[in-house]
Amino acid sequence: MDPDAINPQAAGLRGAVVYAGAGPGRSGVRNFIHTYYGAHAPRLGLAYQLSPKTVVRAGAGLFYSPLIGVDNNKQGFNASIDASTLDGGLTPAFLIDSGWPAGVVKYPPFIDPAIANGQNATTTEFRPGGSGRLSRTSQWQFSLQRMAGGVLLDATYVGTMAHGITNNSLVNVNQIETGRLALGSLLTRNITDPAVVAGGFRPPYAGFRGTLAQSLRAFPQYLTVTTLDAPSGNSTYNALFLKSEKRFSRGMQFLVSYALSKSISDISFTNIDLARPQDQFNRRAEKGLSDVDIPQRLTASFSYDLPLARRNRILGGWSVAGILSYEAGSPLRITTPNNLPLFNGHLRPNHTGAGIRTPVLRGAFQPQNTLTGQAGDLFLNRDAFAAPAPFTLGTLGTFLPDIRGFGIRNENLSLVRVVSFGEHRRAELRADLFNAFNRRNLADPVTDLSNPGFGRINGQGSARVVQLGFRADF
Repeated sequence: MDPDAINPQAAGLRGAVVYAGAGPGRSGVRNFIHTYYGAHAPRLGLAYQLSPKTVVRAGAGLFYSPLIGVDNNKQGFNASIDASTLDGGLTPAFLIDSGWPAGVVKYPPFIDPAIANGQNATTTEFRPGGSGRLSRTSQWQFSLQRMAGGVLLDATYVGTMAHGITNNSLVNVNQIETGRLALGSLLTRNITDPAVVAGGFRPPYAGFRGTLAQSLRAFPQYLTVTTLDAPSGNSTYNALFLKSEKRFSRGMQFLVSYALSKSISDISFTNIDLARPQDQFNRRAEKGLSDVDIPQRLTASFSYDLPLARRNRILGGWSVAGILSYEAGSPLRITTPNNLPLFNGHLRPNHTGAGIRTPVLRGAFQPQNTLTGQAGDLFLNRDAFAAPAPFTLGTLGTFLPDIRGFGIRNENLSLVRVVSFGEHRRAELRADLFNAFNRRNLADPVTDLSNPGFGRINGQGSARVVQLGFRADF
């Protein structure tokens, strides 16, 4: 859909389907996005040895993400062929050997600028720097590394800033201006309703059928208009990484890493139902914690040959290994049904000022049990939120800034014994324990205000699993 093209079946309103190529009814262009030639990606890195065991490293660069692919609307270039028998299947509709019946097949293209009227449409930002521009990420880091007693100690700061992240949802060109909410319930009435007519409103073009809200859209002849590959998203990430690593020696190796970070953005990275913005005309309000923001994460892996195993040929061959993971919870998004006649993406609730988090701690928290009917404890206080007044926008952020789920604690351990029989034969006996300490990793609470179970937790991670294995090599 070209937002500047004249629509002949909408009284000459702007916004009509255009077709690439040359010929009658064609636009004369070969594509609907500009090729981007500005993806210059310089890199700079340096390393300096302060002492025989201490090194400083730094680097910065620009990076670009390739386009996944623009799936333009194919209206006018596809056809639906339907031929049905007239007697309930007693005789065939037609014989394949004889080909399609005359008049059944109509070959595309169907060049019609009004072909999408009354339907959803897609468009592009057909301008330099619009659709087709690659998302750009600026990255920089500084690290200090030191060897101490055969152990590598590493402290690294990493910063990332991305602009122009391609996103088809953040731009909603066919949303009504929020000032129109002052019309109240009049927006939901038909354009021919006497109250609407008395308010001085008229159909935008002859033959229009719809509500006042539909008539006030930028393109009233269309429903949702999706802007493909719009370079509209932004994100920022800052992190401190601490690492300690020991390579295998004397029967032991380990790697311990800790991350302290913060990620903010105005788009979703996990394809949740965040959808389009609450207000297309105030996209800054979408900026907040990223849906992938995990502020703290600790991970450790190790392998250790037991001392007895190294000294005793009969009882030897034992080793223990494990991967330990601990991370903070994910940010929570409070949702409420969107009943605004704005054609916006979602509606956020208001914060009443009451406390959001209940005082029940992790160890004592009881989740909802649907088998026994136990309601369980509340994680979130329902009275802390309220649906916005009719025909108003919510004031709560996209995600709660300081309340998260319980997070994850997990330990996977392995106990292994290897016995060799000569040079070419050996046997391995092992026990693997997943979630070895049977941690109760609770799921995030229900955050839909319209759900009776709001604030309760009704799921958890997997319980401990023990796996025994035997392997013989010969």
